[in-house]
Amino acid sequence: MIPIETHYLLGMQTLKIQQDSDYLPFSLDSILLADFFTEKKRMQSILDMGCGAGPIPLYLTTKSKLPITGIDIQKPLIELAKQNAQINQLENQLTFLEADIKAIHQTFKSQSFDAVIVNPPFFKMHERSPLNDQETKRIMRHEWKVTWDDILQASKYVLTNQGQLFFVHRVDRFSEILERLNHHDFTVKRMRFVYPKAKKNATSFLVEATLKGNVGLTLEPPLIVHDDDDEYTQEVRQIFHYEDR
Repeated sequence: MIPIETHYLLGMQTLKIQQDSDYLPFSLDSILLADFFTEKKRMQSILDMGCGAGPIPLYLTTKSKLPITGIDIQKPLIELAKQNAQINQLENQLTFLEADIKAIHQTFKSQSFDAVIVNPPFFKMHERSPLNDQETKRIMRHEWKVTWDDILQASKYVLTNQGQLFFVHRVDRFSEILERLNHHDFTVKRMRFVYPKAKKNATSFLVEATLKGNVGLTLEPPLIVHDDDDEYTQEVRQIFHYEDR
């Protein structure tokens, strides 16, 4: 049996996270997305769809006191997320439930949340898709159990009117992602492109969209992950809380 390992959540010495190597570890995208999240005055609740072991909810507790619910289809990850809430004494703020995004109406009433945050599976399923041999990891990387449209339909169901959807996705799917947002009545309000280095092409983008929102977009400055020496940039180090140590 592969042991579960416990680490500090990046540079945050007050937060620990347990991870199981049978599943994908939390990614850079998850942390950049959690940092990108902005709490609005009207918000009273947050839902993380596809929460895994809970890295995004854990990070969000450093910038919000709102109740945060995480759901995932993989029961072992939900059990791990619950343990992570317990070891950090955050059971009063964090709730984790085993649930299927495609059947979200079986778990929540409509308009139950003011914000949804999601780091979705990035890759579409094709006949020749290079799938991971482990089903547990395949679910997290490919649209095998849930598609982008499934996520948008679920978000539209659980969000209050003019609620916010926060997500990260790959640049090579940019046009499709935005077209489907429009189809499901979401309006992009904030966007930020992520670059591995200053002179490299962007690889991902962060979005805040509003359900039935008014037109008006803020395009934020680019986020550069590494400097020329392959070290994390000062901004990324601050996001990781490395400067706090």
